[in-house]
Amino acid sequence: LDTSPLILPTGWTQKFLPGNDDVVFTSPEGRTLYSRLAMVEFLIKSKGDPQITYSIWSTLQVEGWGLGDELLPAGWRMKFHRQLSDYKYLTREMTVLNSSEEALKHITESEEYSNDNLKNFKKWFSKVQKAMPVMKWKSDESLPSDWRLASGLEVEIIKDNKGALFDS
Repeated sequence: LDTSPLILPTGWTQKFLPGNDDVVFTSPEGRTLYSRLAMVEFLIKSKGDPQITYSIWSTLQVEGWGLGDELLPAGWRMKFHRQLSDYKYLTREMTVLNSSEEALKHITESEEYSNDNLKNFKKWFSKVQKAMPVMKWKSDESLPSDWRLASGLEVEIIKDNKGALFDS
């Protein structure tokens, strides 16, 4: 358990929940954030102190966000989700991408990434796909028409029209 105090903006407090590494941050006005990721996102949106933002970002591995493989764009973090048999990704802009497929589309469609970033991520994506169980995707009347449902696994997995994966 990592319960070392973080450097926070003036007036903010942190409280660690018993038995795990979960932390709750409270602002002087009483605003509550329930994760390091939420705190970093808040600091970025509110243009908080970059050194404080970076110091908290540097602890995201406690919440499972490991630094990316060399095939991922610089500054990305990733988190494996066993139920989805895939990764979620955290871009350097703090955007959460909910699958490798969604991350590939993000890199392909954004002008922020180079051809080398795209080529490397395609190599990574190929490795991830080989490790995934075979999923049969079908439409389901309870979902929007361009969303799909995977069946035959321990859990049902839903894929949106951008390729993001969610367990049901």
